[in-house]
Amino acid sequence: HRDLHSFPTRRSSDLDKLAGDYRGAIAALEEAAVYSRHIASASDLAWLYRQLAGLRLRTGDYAAAHAVLDVADRSVWAQGNWGRQLRLIRAELAWREGLPAEAARLCEEILRDEAERPTFWVPLRALTSARLGVLTLEAGDIAHGTALLGDALGAAAAAGDRPAAATATEGLAAAALRTDGGGRAATLLGAADSIRGAVDHSSLDAPAVRAAAEEQLGPAAFDAAYQQGLSLPYAEALDFARASGERLSTVRLGCYSFPRR
Repeated sequence: HRDLHSFPTRRSSDLDKLAGDYRGAIAALEEAAVYSRHIASASDLAWLYRQLAGLRLRTGDYAAAHAVLDVADRSVWAQGNWGRQLRLIRAELAWREGLPAEAARLCEEILRDEAERPTFWVPLRALTSARLGVLTLEAGDIAHGTALLGDALGAAAAAGDRPAAATATEGLAAAALRTDGGGRAATLLGAADSIRGAVDHSSLDAPAVRAAAEEQLGPAAFDAAYQQGLSLPYAEALDFARASGERLSTVRLGCYSFPRR
């Protein structure tokens, strides 16, 4: 009965996170943890701790995120390769704390481990490549960052994982802003939401891209470009993201400003 009860609370947490209701998502996850802690598998524990730490990160409570990950390390790290999920959260946390070199190191470590022995969690490679791609963009290597994001999109699309493909597309929007301008960036943000099937208000990348593109274009032009991407059916949105990645890899760096974190 406890396991059955944890499932709806976990789904509730997913929906609250998507809506940006972090307090509700955290409450639902903590309830799920109470019911699952003593009976959950390593994969369930990894999911719970990864989600909870990611939510704490998004609230800006980095100390609480570290505390969750420390507990997770003791509970999950030694149980197979599920610990890689937690390392990805540590990478995101390091990025938000202003430690991009540490974040990149963790991402590269995960990708090396994935190349040697892939995990059962299909989105990991795509999400890690996407995070490393954004880090690489911010470090100034647009070509390599775009290539990593294209690889992330390809891996997510091949696995049929819509959220991971949307995350990679949002990263490509950040690349577009640096090279091709706010119009393509806005359309890619719309395409990302079409690919996902919903707006993810918990996205780590979309808010900064949206703000910079809207400042560059103005609200009306931004909305028109965004709606163009949002109106695309899933397959067409995916094709647009792929084609944009290929285009961006050949466009020279423009003069478009982007706020550094």
